[in-house]
Amino acid sequence: MNFNVQPATRDDVRWIADLEQQTYSGIDVIPFATLSDWYQENPNIFYLISDENGNQVGHIDVLPLRPKILHQFIKGEITERDIPGEGLFTPDEKDQIADLYIESVAIPYLKGYARACALRDALTGISKIIINLCNPDRNTTLYAMPASLEGLKLMERMNFGLFIDGFSRKDGHSMYQVLFSDFAVSLTGAD
Repeated sequence: MNFNVQPATRDDVRWIADLEQQTYSGIDVIPFATLSDWYQENPNIFYLISDENGNQVGHIDVLPLRPKILHQFIKGEITERDIPGEGLFTPDEKDQIADLYIESVAIPYLKGYARACALRDALTGISKIIINLCNPDRNTTLYAMPASLEGLKLMERMNFGLFIDGFSRKDGHSMYQVLFSDFAVSLTGAD
């Protein structure tokens, strides 16, 4: 069973917003207007996960945050909802991007073996997304916040480590980080 990870279109942003509303709760739900602002600034950040028949089963969002916004966000001074479109690097600024925030990996409708296959292909897709968004090197850092215990366990398997505890952040979520090189190695199964 294989799944495809493909760039989202402007029209897909509404579907992504609806999926986030069904998947997350409270301040973790990013409004459609915010997602649209992000897409306007950099359309390379949203990807759809589809099955072999083209049915959408999930999405991946990876944000290339400008340093000031990244610092405010990581420290917990602002939440995801507070990230403005202009807080993202544009595709033309690809060479300036040193760090990325994995905003969402959502595959809520699948269970069991199908979910495992979709997740496998989504993780492989994230590496390709990162290479499309920036020119990663040994120092490129990925940031992410788990939305579930399952997400935390997955991040730990992907070599993410705790960076900032949620108690000091406005949204209450802990922030994790990993170097892209260590993340890429985790995908190969090598140590």
